[in-house]
Amino acid sequence: MYKGNRVGIAHSKSKKLLVLNRKGGVGKSTFTASLLSRLIQKGRKVELIDFDRQCTTYYWSLGVQSFPSQSFNPNYRNLLSIGQSLKVARDSELIVIDSPPNFSDPDLSRYLKFADYIIIPMQPSPVDLHSSLPFIHTLLHNPHFNLKSHKVGCVINRCSFGVEEHVQRVKSLLSLLSQFSFLGCMSEFRGYQDCFLNRTVMTSTETDSDLWDQVLLWLEETDYHAHDRPFEQAILTTPPQLLV
Repeated sequence: MYKGNRVGIAHSKSKKLLVLNRKGGVGKSTFTASLLSRLIQKGRKVELIDFDRQCTTYYWSLGVQSFPSQSFNPNYRNLLSIGQSLKVARDSELIVIDSPPNFSDPDLSRYLKFADYIIIPMQPSPVDLHSSLPFIHTLLHNPHFNLKSHKVGCVINRCSFGVEEHVQRVKSLLSLLSQFSFLGCMSEFRGYQDCFLNRTVMTSTETDSDLWDQVLLWLEETDYHAHDRPFEQAILTTPPQLLV
């Protein structure tokens, strides 16, 4: 039903958001489905592209049937091929791309080429924070990232009572990376998982409302800081207690 007015992603004027983290199990698909649910409720014209071979978010979207969606494997394709063969709706306002874990550096370049915004979900634990640092380093030194000056936001996922100290450590470290925005915390509300099980839209408008309001506001902003502080400088000047 969505095969009509479509265009190669390289020629699409839609905003493109990439949900990204090299580590698995951080809740990328849960965040993606929840964000799409909120955007649908706001009446936005959205589209989903699922790069993950498991197609978790894509299968969820088939049950929802409220917006165009597709699974697409960009691996081993050159950028020209992706730009032409990956077709999207011409009238989409925002295209949300869900990425797989454990991708290679060349794959990262393929993901970044067609993205304008990046959201990195991470969990509020020292282990997850440490594992994210090499990935952030790789991201900041990717030539496609530096060429496009992507707008980057971070969401702390699966927050529950008793993790406030860990959340504060993550926020403190992110504050040293001026090109990153902290967007908020996503709770372990059961309704998020129920959406996947039932293939339905997340209908609660009160759950984590501060987070979703901030994400939508962030997506609407057009003015943001350029990459004005090197990653190495930020890490070298980070107080040790933030990294433990």
